[in-house]
Amino acid sequence: MGQGHVSEGSQERLPAFLTPPFLRTIGLVALVALACEVVLLPRLVGLDATLWRAILYWRQCGVDRAVDWVVELITRAAIGLVLAAALLRARVDGARRAWPPLAVCLIGLHAGKLLKNVFARERPSMLSGSIVGHSFPSGHVMNTALAAIAIVVLAATFRHPRRWWTAALVLVTTIFLGRLLLAHHWMLDAIGGLLAAVALNGLALPFVRRRPLVAPALLAVTISAMLAMVTGVPALKIRLPSPLSVPERDGVELHVADAVDGDALTGRWNRSVEHFRRGRFLWLEGAGSVALTLPAVGGSRVSGDPPSVPAGWQASLAFAGRPDLRERRCLSARVSINGRDLPPFVPFVGWREYRLLVPPEMLRAGRNEVHFEITDAAGEPWRFALVYLRLDLD
Repeated sequence: MGQGHVSEGSQERLPAFLTPPFLRTIGLVALVALACEVVLLPRLVGLDATLWRAILYWRQCGVDRAVDWVVELITRAAIGLVLAAALLRARVDGARRAWPPLAVCLIGLHAGKLLKNVFARERPSMLSGSIVGHSFPSGHVMNTALAAIAIVVLAATFRHPRRWWTAALVLVTTIFLGRLLLAHHWMLDAIGGLLAAVALNGLALPFVRRRPLVAPALLAVTISAMLAMVTGVPALKIRLPSPLSVPERDGVELHVADAVDGDALTGRWNRSVEHFRRGRFLWLEGAGSVALTLPAVGGSRVSGDPPSVPAGWQASLAFAGRPDLRERRCLSARVSINGRDLPPFVPFVGWREYRLLVPPEMLRAGRNEVHFEITDAAGEPWRFALVYLRLDLD
């Protein structure tokens, strides 16, 4: 396998990329990159929104179930491969050699909980303004990366280590993409989970190798104390922006349950207001419209016909709801504004906010008709629960 190196405090021969100096360097670089990601997140959040929309329009029926099945399979495979590599390493080199990467992996599970409580960020699966947190970094990606790194370290002295390393790479790549395709995390959440796992291993593994019992215990106690402090003092949480964050801007928002007695709703609406833990909603029985009155923008008001939105402005339509999927069907959602269609998409399972880019020329100051049509594969109308709509301009 080439020239090896002796680790600190032992006679274990390691490849160059697993020696303490290199590990510390990689760990420090990953930690700095993670800190930069957090600081620059307000400027990078548009990348999350762009990729989310690309996934929304790319998805076809059956994608969610297929990806969910693969992610579950890979998660179990990661656990199995870590245990197999640890047993093989312990059999050849003893439990002392197998323990450090496993210990860092276990510590990482605890550290992930701490990071999720430190950073408050809305998931793609949430509605705007709902309970925040548990999005950054991605726990699935971080835990899988921890397992993959443990496999790489444990298999370093095996006869065919590259086979194990390839398997570890497949594990991380599959989970990384799976969390994005299922819209359970933003892309920057997944990158954050990857960086956090690399940083923890690079900085903690040399320490745990030197003190295999004291180091894990000390790290676990420290993380537990920090976790208790953060959960006990909400002011310590750091609020990170997401594509669901709503800054101050021109536009209009309407909660459909509040419009049940007015003329803003037309079409096949069930006007019986229903409740869920995040508010109230109405069922749309296939097709219907919502009228949103958009004020004049740019400080100008034109009498007569409603003026269009000025050129150069960006517009988006946000709406929140879920399809009625007690029966599994292939559904299609079509949205149009003032008679002009936006690209159709397959709605996600569960409550989601959908934020779609709208060409500004579709909109006008004054009344705008937003039309929804939800159908199954046979073109039959299907129910969709709608909570709110929002037209944003900036």
